[in-house]
Amino acid sequence: MLENSTIQDVAGLDPLAYFYSRSGNTPPELVTLVREEMPEPYKGLLVHENDMTPTLELHYEQSMCLHVIDHERDEKTCARMVVLIGSENEKPAEFGAICINLEHLPVPVADAVVLGHKPLGGLLAFFDIEHRSSPKAYFKVRADNAIKKALKLDLEQAYELYGRKNQLWLLDGTKLAEVVEILPP
Repeated sequence: MLENSTIQDVAGLDPLAYFYSRSGNTPPELVTLVREEMPEPYKGLLVHENDMTPTLELHYEQSMCLHVIDHERDEKTCARMVVLIGSENEKPAEFGAICINLEHLPVPVADAVVLGHKPLGGLLAFFDIEHRSSPKAYFKVRADNAIKKALKLDLEQAYELYGRKNQLWLLDGTKLAEVVEILPP
C-alpha cells in the first residue's frame, strides 16, 4: 500500500517497478541510452521536454484515452499503471506507470485524476495548469509478457521497445509526478 508514503517514496522505486514489485514480479531491465542513441521515430516521440499525451495526440492525429491496468491511492498520491489508447483507432500508443502528487493540484484537477478517465497530460492542458516536463533518462527494454499484453503485442515475438523516465514539475519547483513511458513498436 501507499499508506504514509509520498511521491518520493514510490519514485525511489520508480512507478513501474512499484507495480511490478507489488505483484511479486521483477520488472524488465532497462538499458539506459543517451538521447543521441535513441532511434527514430522514437527519438522524435520521446526526446523532448513536452508532455507525452499531447505529443502522442499530435503524432496519431487523435485524442488519447486512458486505460488503467492497476492503481493505488492514498491521501497524497495516486499511482497507476496505464495504457494510452487512440480514441479513434483504439490502438495502444503508450504503456507506463505514473505516481501523481495530488496534494499540489487544485481539488477539481485532483478529483479528475482520481477518476482515471483522462491522462494527466490531457487534464493539465484542460485545466490550464502550467508545468514543465523534465526527462531524466531514456532507455530501451525487452518487452515482457505484461508489457506485451498491455500493448496488445504478439506474446511469442520478441520486442525491443523504447521509453523514458520523466518528471513533471509545477512552475514553483514542486514535483507533480514521476512517470515511466514506453512506446509500442
